[in-house]
Amino acid sequence: MLVTELNFRSIAVVQRLLLSFVAVASLAGCVAEDPLACDVDNICSDADKPFCDVDGVYPLSNGLRFTCIPRPESVYCEEQAQSCFEGVQYNCSAGELSVTTSCAFGCDKEHSECSGAFYSGVEGAESLGQVIDISEPAVVDTLRAVIRTDSGVEIEFNDSMSIPGVNGSVPKLVVRVSSWTSGAILLEGAPALVIVSDYDIVLNDTFDVGASGRASQSICGDAWGVVDAGGGFGGAGGRGSTSVSYSGTSGVARMSPLRGGCGNRSAGAIHFATRGNVVINRGIINAAGFGGQSIVVNTFETAITPGGSGGGVLIEANDIKFAAGSGISANGGSGACLPVTSPFNPPVYFHGNRGTLDPAGTPPPNGCVAGRGGGSMPLDGGSQVGNGSAGGGAGRIRINTPKGQDWHAEGIITPAPSTGTLRLQ
Repeated sequence: MLVTELNFRSIAVVQRLLLSFVAVASLAGCVAEDPLACDVDNICSDADKPFCDVDGVYPLSNGLRFTCIPRPESVYCEEQAQSCFEGVQYNCSAGELSVTTSCAFGCDKEHSECSGAFYSGVEGAESLGQVIDISEPAVVDTLRAVIRTDSGVEIEFNDSMSIPGVNGSVPKLVVRVSSWTSGAILLEGAPALVIVSDYDIVLNDTFDVGASGRASQSICGDAWGVVDAGGGFGGAGGRGSTSVSYSGTSGVARMSPLRGGCGNRSAGAIHFATRGNVVINRGIINAAGFGGQSIVVNTFETAITPGGSGGGVLIEANDIKFAAGSGISANGGSGACLPVTSPFNPPVYFHGNRGTLDPAGTPPPNGCVAGRGGGSMPLDGGSQVGNGSAGGGAGRIRINTPKGQDWHAEGIITPAPSTGTLRLQ
C-alpha cells in the first residue's frame, strides 16, 4: 500500500507508529493495527481513552488526528480551571468537574471558554458583542407581524431588550434570537431595530423598516428636509430653488453609529447580524423614503412637503442570498405637487411616491412635475420644480461579510452598498 494512497486515518496511524518506534507489520508496507486509532466508524474501545480526537486539536493527541485519548475535561481539570470543547464549557473546582455550560456560539479558538464575541466589521462598524450572551435564544417563525420598537414587540420573543442611542446614534431595540424566519414585517416606533441571530435570517416577504430609527433634526443638521429640498442622508437632499443650493449629507458609509434618514418623510434603520446567512426568498428589505405630501390646508390654501430620504440598512452575515426580483431599497421618496381644488369636485391630490427598487431613483406621480427621489445614480434628490416639491436623497446600505464584496445575491440593491470584511472573534 503506497503512502500516497493512505487516508487521513492511516496517515495518523503511521505517524503514531513512527513516533512510538513500532515496526512495520510487513514488507508490503501495510501498517499494524493501532489500538489508539479511531474514526466515526471505529469508536475507541479503551475505557481509559474513550474520546476520539478527530482533528487532533487536544494536547493529549500530540497533534495527531483520529486518536483515542482520555476525555479532555477529565484531564484538563487537573491542569486548568476552565476548558471548552464541542460547544460545552467546563468549569472545574479542586480538580473536579463542577459546572458545564452549553455555548450558544461554540467554543473560542483556544478551547478555553464559550465564544462570547460576534462578527464585527472593519472601520469601526458597530459591534454587538456586549449583548450576545444568551444560552437559550428564541426561535422566531412568523407569517406576518407588526413590531413596535418603542413599546416592545407583538411577536412573543423570549429575549429582547432596548438600549439607548450613543455617539449620535438613535435608540435601538435589540432582539436576540437563535433563528429568524418571517413573512411580511412592518416596523413602527421611534427606535431602530437590531436582529441578532446565531443561525440564518430568512425573509419570505417584504421587511418594511418604516420610519423606525429615523434620525432627529439635531443629529441630521443641514440634511434635515425643508419644503424646497428633500431630506438628505447617504446622498444629498434635493437642490432647492434657483437661489438656494441645498446639499445636506449626514452619517457615514460604515453605518456606525446606526441611524436612519433625515426629514419628516424619511425612512428608518435596520441592522441584521448573524453568524449564518441573510436570505431573501421573496420581497425586499424596504428602507425607502416616503413621498412628499399634497395637502389641502383650508378652502383657500394648499401646501406640499418634500420627499423623505432613504433610511439605513446594515447587514453583517456570513453571506447574503437574494432571489431574483428581491433586494434592498434605500432610495429617496419623490416630491409632491400642489393639489387641484374645485368648489364642485373633491380635491385631486398628487402625493409623492415612496422609493422603489429602481437604481435610477423614484419618479414623481403622474401629472406632477416634481423632484425625483435619489437612487444609485444620482444619489441626490431632484430639485423643486414649479408647484412640485423636491425629492429626498438616497439612504445608505452597508454589507459586511467575511469575503467583503463576494456574496450570492441575484436581486437589486439600491443605492449601491458600501462593503466591509468581517472577522470572527
